[in-house]
Amino acid sequence: MRSGEKSRITYEQFGSIVSVIGGILDAYTEFDRDDSGTLDPYELKDALGEAGFKISYKTFTVLQSLFGEPNKPGVMSFRGFVLCFVLLSKLHIVQTKKPQGMVEDFSLKDWLEQQIENAS
Repeated sequence: MRSGEKSRITYEQFGSIVSVIGGILDAYTEFDRDDSGTLDPYELKDALGEAGFKISYKTFTVLQSLFGEPNKPGVMSFRGFVLCFVLLSKLHIVQTKKPQGMVEDFSLKDWLEQQIENAS
C-alpha cells in the first residue's frame, strides 16, 4: 500500500475483530479476580497461561515492562493486555509458519520493540 492510501475492511472482518476483542475482554474480566479493573502479575500469568501462552519469567517481565501501567508497576490495564495478547499471538503465528529446524536470530524483546515501532 502506498503512503496516504487508506486500508479498508469488510463488515465481516470488522465483526470478526469485534468478536475477538469481546473474547479478550471476557478473559480479562474473568482473571481480574479482585475487580480492580487491572491485572496484577498473578492474574496476568494465569490469563496468559489459560490462553495457551507458556512463557518464561524473563519474557513475562519484559511484557510487563512494555505493556504494564507506567505509574503502577506490576499492573496491566485492558489496553496493555490486548497489545500483549496480539503480539504474543503474532509471534506464535510466525513461529508455527517457519520451516522446521530454522532458528530465528532475534530476541523476543527486540521483536516486541520492533512490532511496537511498526504499530506507531
